[in-house]
Amino acid sequence: MEDDIITMAADGDIIMNVGPHPSKKFRVHSSILKAASKVFSAMLGPNFAEGQQLLVDGRQDPATIKLPEDDSMAMEAIFNILHHHINHLPEPKEIVYYEIAIAANKYDLAPHIRYIMLGTMTDFVNDFDKIKHNMETRQVWQLAMASAYFGHAHAFKVFTKWLVINTSDDLSIFTHTNNLNQVLALKTCIYIEVQRKECRQLVFDKIMEVCSTTDGERRTLTFDLRETEEDNWDTSRFFAASIQDLLFYVEASVTYCGNTLGCDMQDELDAYNLVHPVEELAGLNLAGLRD
Repeated sequence: MEDDIITMAADGDIIMNVGPHPSKKFRVHSSILKAASKVFSAMLGPNFAEGQQLLVDGRQDPATIKLPEDDSMAMEAIFNILHHHINHLPEPKEIVYYEIAIAANKYDLAPHIRYIMLGTMTDFVNDFDKIKHNMETRQVWQLAMASAYFGHAHAFKVFTKWLVINTSDDLSIFTHTNNLNQVLALKTCIYIEVQRKECRQLVFDKIMEVCSTTDGERRTLTFDLRETEEDNWDTSRFFAASIQDLLFYVEASVTYCGNTLGCDMQDELDAYNLVHPVEELAGLNLAGLRD
């Protein structure tokens, strides 16, 4: 049905049928696709079945090319960019960045869409604080991988900071499927785990500073794991929680709060703050991982 076709070019000579059922159909210019992508240039050339179909059918009616393995939302965004319909892109928070990166990598399109993606990703990162508490680990991991692929260093730092602080999940489970760069993905996992340990050590050091007392050469730490009203923690949970949960627990504890009551000066109160030094520490440097 003509009504089912999303028109990128009214005189386009190809209809791209993208995705598994239910698929989406896009009318596009083969010349634009071939100019942007060596993969499409070969696919739509005379040596492949798709190109031969174009030669037979394309002179009168658009040839239909099936791409059943591709993500239809990602390819729609890519077709819009290539045909200069930037105003048809979704809102930045609705864009499927990871799926677009997968498709761009598959069809060698990154140079032609990178700057548009950097712009939309910047807008997304600027609003990330408003939605980050509703994000799942897999979503943020994929955003980190997409930002690395397109070379958005600030976005990569923001997303990896979330992965360091907001979850204790094992991220290696995400490195086995659809990875744009397996080596970078594995290095990201390793360094996120390193930063989690560094953040945890920072919190423990602060607990020692705030909650311990010195009697001569002897130092005693008093910190009751059962003292918060919000929850009863045991030792295993204390060491296995996400950094976010650990910060909440410590700053809500009777021992920690009790030791801040005598502070009158702002610099003394700042010394008890845990969130700021943790956020300063967390987040990976993309250039450093690529070295």
